[in-house]
Amino acid sequence: AAAAASGEATAARQEAEEEFAQRERAMEAVRAATDFALEDAERRTAAVTAELSVSQDALADVDLRAREAEAAVEALHLEMELAADAAETDRAGSSAARDMQRLRQQ
Repeated sequence: AAAAASGEATAARQEAEEEFAQRERAMEAVRAATDFALEDAERRTAAVTAELSVSQDALADVDLRAREAEAAVEALHLEMELAADAAETDRAGSSAARDMQRLRQQ
């Protein structure tokens, strides 16, 4: 009876050790899968962050070009106003010169 009980205890112990080893392997597989998923998520996060940085740089470049274009348009408007003022001054000067010429001829 003692031998039978000892054999059963040994069998139960071996079964428990096998179950423990099986659970250890399962936990290791879960850890490995978790580590892989974490590394993959970090890689994807880094890729998205890099894409976002490129997009932000492109947006800043577009914004800068838009401001440069606005400044160029404003400069063109000022040049047109100056040209119009100069033309008006020339017309007034020509008119005054003609008036002076007429006065001299009289």
